[in-house]
Amino acid sequence: MTRKAFNPDVGDRAEFPKLKEQYGEDPARFLQSSKDLAEARIAGIQSRELLEAYRAVAKQILSGGDLDEAMGYIDERERELTGEPITPEPDPTPEPIATDGGTVAEPEPEPEGTTEPSGHRHPDATALEAGQVLVVDVDDTTEFVWPQTPECDAPYILEIHADGEQLDSFTLSKRDLFSRVRHDDPAKQPAEDVAPDAPATAALGGVE
Repeated sequence: MTRKAFNPDVGDRAEFPKLKEQYGEDPARFLQSSKDLAEARIAGIQSRELLEAYRAVAKQILSGGDLDEAMGYIDERERELTGEPITPEPDPTPEPIATDGGTVAEPEPEPEGTTEPSGHRHPDATALEAGQVLVVDVDDTTEFVWPQTPECDAPYILEIHADGEQLDSFTLSKRDLFSRVRHDDPAKQPAEDVAPDAPATAALGGVE
């Protein structure tokens, strides 16, 4: 049976306990997590054997576009581990097209002032939508992770709270986020439903 990938809210998840015993982790957990966590975990794999385990599990539990996307992450990591060159992606800019038999129509320049509004999320903050918060309970503290706005250097900002007080705050990369929550069970919530006020750099998407 195939399942929807990149969806941490799916209750009926595939499990591979023998692989978890052998490698210390179950590939299905990350392949059925968010795209951001799945991509970050695969990018951090150092063992080709573990990478092949991810490939085998992906073929068993995923299908369609989900399988293609996961296999793309796995293939790219395999090329990195083996030292083979990675074929660059083609330039998405369309070639100019002659519209009058000889004159080439150049693309229209984008008008000024069309940059993304500040409420939109950072392009690398793919684990969360604008206006969402990742909530992680760790011992006696609660960690809140917001996506940041596009002009920020890092895609995420994390705050640590305990007893209603903020203890710490710092930014996270995609890989930092994966490393931070890989052994926890984070929950996504609307920003307006959590107690702390969002940081000034949080991407709220119009949510106040």
